[in-house]
Amino acid sequence: MLKVIKAQPEDAAYVVSLMYKALGDYADFLMASNNPNKTISCMEACFKSNQPHQLHYSNCLVAVMDNEIIGEATCYAGNKIPAFNKNLSSIIAEFPKDYTKIKHVVDMLQHLKEADADEYYMDTLSIQQKHQHTGIGHYLLQAVYAKAAQEGFSKLSIVVQYGKEYLLDYYIKQGFFLTEDRDLGGINYHRLLRTLQ
Repeated sequence: MLKVIKAQPEDAAYVVSLMYKALGDYADFLMASNNPNKTISCMEACFKSNQPHQLHYSNCLVAVMDNEIIGEATCYAGNKIPAFNKNLSSIIAEFPKDYTKIKHVVDMLQHLKEADADEYYMDTLSIQQKHQHTGIGHYLLQAVYAKAAQEGFSKLSIVVQYGKEYLLDYYIKQGFFLTEDRDLGGINYHRLLRTLQ
C-alpha cells in the first residue's frame, strides 16, 4: 500500500540520498563540497537541523510502500525563500570546510531566488530507480499540489537543470509550461510553472 506522509528527522539517510540525485551539481554547490560523501553527510545534518530551510525535513513529503521510503518531494512557499536562505547560510557557515568556498555559497544564497513570492516551489522530486515509471512521481505531485493549495497558492514552479531536458517532457505532460530560464549559483535551469485549480 502506497502512502505519502511528512518526512521525519530520522528519515535523513533515505531521503537525502534521493534529494542528492535530484539536486546534482546544486547539492555540491550548496554544501561547498566536491566530494559526494561529504556533500551527503552535510545535507543529512541540514535535513535534521533545528532551523527550517530548503533541505529541511519539515518541507519534505515521502512516498512509503511496505514501510520503505521509495520517493520524496521537497516543496515550500516561495515567500519563505529569503528566510530559508538565511537559515541555511547560518548552518553551512558552521561546517568545517574551506572558508572561501563557504563564504561564496553564503554570499550567493543572499541573492538566489528559486521561485517568486506568490508561487509554491517544488525543489526536488526523486523516486528510487526500481520504482521509477510506476506512477509514484505522479502520486507525489498530487500531494504537492494539495499542500500548495492548502497553503493558499495557485501556482507551482519547478526548475530543471540544463542537461536534464528529458525531464521537461514529463513535467509538460503533468501540466507545466516553460517560462524564463534561471541561473542559480552559476548553474543554469529551465523554469516551469503550473497553475493549480
